[in-house]
Amino acid sequence: MKYVISGAFLAGLMLSGCASTDDSKTAATDSSNQKNDNMVCEYIRVTGSNLKKKICMTREERERQREAARNEMEELGKRMALDTATRN
Repeated sequence: MKYVISGAFLAGLMLSGCASTDDSKTAATDSSNQKNDNMVCEYIRVTGSNLKKKICMTREERERQREAARNEMEELGKRMALDTATRN
């Protein structure tokens, strides 16, 4: 009987720890985002996880990141085309 009560207590303790969240960080992030209307937040799926990650950046940062990714893909395509052409 003692083991059943101990097991139930430990299970309850573990489940309550899993259910808790850190609202102070979320509230601080949300309030700072409200101060800067130029911020855009987006939830991104992380590979290998069921949780999404919140990423916030300004519109300018986001546009620069997209442009850099576009340029990187163009460069990769050019390098692959040159590699394929030199092999034949």
